[in-house]
Amino acid sequence: LPASERKEQYRYLEKNMNRLPHNLLDEKCSGMSQPVEIRRARELAPIWAQFTHGLDIHSTKGDIAPMIITGLGGLRPDLVRGFPITKVLTEIHTVQIGSPVYGFFGSKSAADVPIVLEIEAGTHQDTKSFERASVCAEALLKNLGMIAGSTDAAVSQYEIYEMFDTIVFPNTTYELTRYFQDFEEVREGETIARSRGNVIVAATKCHTVFASQKLRPTDVAE
Repeated sequence: LPASERKEQYRYLEKNMNRLPHNLLDEKCSGMSQPVEIRRARELAPIWAQFTHGLDIHSTKGDIAPMIITGLGGLRPDLVRGFPITKVLTEIHTVQIGSPVYGFFGSKSAADVPIVLEIEAGTHQDTKSFERASVCAEALLKNLGMIAGSTDAAVSQYEIYEMFDTIVFPNTTYELTRYFQDFEEVREGETIARSRGNVIVAATKCHTVFASQKLRPTDVAE
């Protein structure tokens, strides 16, 4: 199939599976009227509940640096040994919209909370993204002793960014004041966006990540 048709089959159609409702397993989320991704997630939930570890692999539309995104439990250097990625995001689950897929990994009893790793491997159509994901998956399997072999340290020092806030536009009239680059430093009090006299400002000195590629996003749900 042409690339455009393949993307329509494999990218999300109705619901981003990393914006799942927290009450996914409740009866109100059942039925054929639900988006296909909600129905798929409910089917997968019993399998996810058995996980002790999870590797969630992502790619992005924009040209963003590869990164490790820690799930529950923070960064585990012993598990990411061999990952060719220096940038690390922590605490994203505390600020993102909805629940990521890994929010349903493990049975959630005190003894069964899984170790979750997420990687942003690169842009969607870049073959290096696939290669990077493959290297990380193989390294994790070796680090867990699931396949033979050892890993060499690919990174001597990590750049760790702790997520503390998400800026979500109240409506589509808001517009960014400029294009923000990923991991760009922003000054405390700097105006991020404005609309009809209202402004959104940076509460503290920080860095931006996953900034919209449009000054006025068409979908404020993302």
